[in-house]
Amino acid sequence: MTVFDELFQIDAVALPDPGPPRGPDDEDEEGGGDQMEQMMKLGSLAANALMQPGSEGHGSGPLAPLGVLSEMMRRLSEVNPGALEETWWLLEQEAEEFSDIMEKAGESLDKMFDHYQIYPIRFDGGRKIFLARYDFPQNNKEVQHPDAILKKAKGKCLGIIDFLVGFPLQNPELLTTVGEWSSRKEKNEGDVAAKSGKGEPVPPIPDDLFEGYAAERMLLNYFYLDEEHAETLADDMAGEPIPEGLHWWVRINLDEDKKYPVPGEFLFLCSRQWCTLPWGEQESTPYLFSGNWMDTVFYTGGRVESVDESGDYPKYRVRWRKNLLTLNPSDFAAYEVGDRVTILKKLPEDKESQQWKDKDADTPDEDEWVIAPLMFYGIRARGNGEE
Repeated sequence: MTVFDELFQIDAVALPDPGPPRGPDDEDEEGGGDQMEQMMKLGSLAANALMQPGSEGHGSGPLAPLGVLSEMMRRLSEVNPGALEETWWLLEQEAEEFSDIMEKAGESLDKMFDHYQIYPIRFDGGRKIFLARYDFPQNNKEVQHPDAILKKAKGKCLGIIDFLVGFPLQNPELLTTVGEWSSRKEKNEGDVAAKSGKGEPVPPIPDDLFEGYAAERMLLNYFYLDEEHAETLADDMAGEPIPEGLHWWVRINLDEDKKYPVPGEFLFLCSRQWCTLPWGEQESTPYLFSGNWMDTVFYTGGRVESVDESGDYPKYRVRWRKNLLTLNPSDFAAYEVGDRVTILKKLPEDKESQQWKDKDADTPDEDEWVIAPLMFYGIRARGNGEE
């Protein structure tokens, strides 16, 4: 009995022992098959087993495949430990503008990864973060992409976020968002559940299926139903570039009840994949798939890296994306290393909405930007933002 069989009370499936790991050119004892043939046989046996009902006293039906597939994945990983990684190739291929967030971040998100124990998806030994688009209008202004307003959403749309997605929607048991700063209180209250996945051919079992995150963060759950503020197969924004690979969008509409994102924080979508599906070499469950820094027309944000007190007034070295900026405070408020700070940008004359593609989303202005003594939604900014 495997752990999955014990969990779901179903029969284990007797699959043949594949023997020791083999190279791509190795033949079996009869000389008639190779590694791929072995894998095909295992897959065929598992598929046939799915058609068989459980024995008396054990389950059958929709949950029965879980034990079968978990055993199949374990055996496949023994045949060729690197084979599972190859299942992701369809999801990885994408134009640079849709897949360069990790390059823009450098090491600036490492502390966030470690804090939540949620890590970006991995391909070929490296981490990757795909794009999230956003459209946040000024107060009393309208979004620039009205075609992206969800008809089922309640209340006035105060912002739009589109997360790029590249996995079949039956694969995740749960889709949710996590904010670099806005989720810290949730984590302390047990609403950011993550587990290490290093070295595992399939994701570990969550402590509570379909749970572990705040309800307002959930995008997909239970029987793959969209939440009222989200749409999991959204159309492309009119007039914007279309993904080249097998990717699509999960869309969120923000309203006045949402207490996220904090201006300038990194907001990301993560997927908690079913625990019987191969996932290559992922580091955590859930894993981070797409995201972006959620700036507004007036504000962005960063983290204090050092303080220069050699002059009459302190200057602060602030990490913004992978850049280190030297910024002045707007007043006499003092900040410490590790503090999250709000950055007031140069006030635009006629800008109605902030979008992911705007120049100031990628290019800082040290001469005009200043640190302002502001925080949002009652979230602490001091001491690394801990509550």
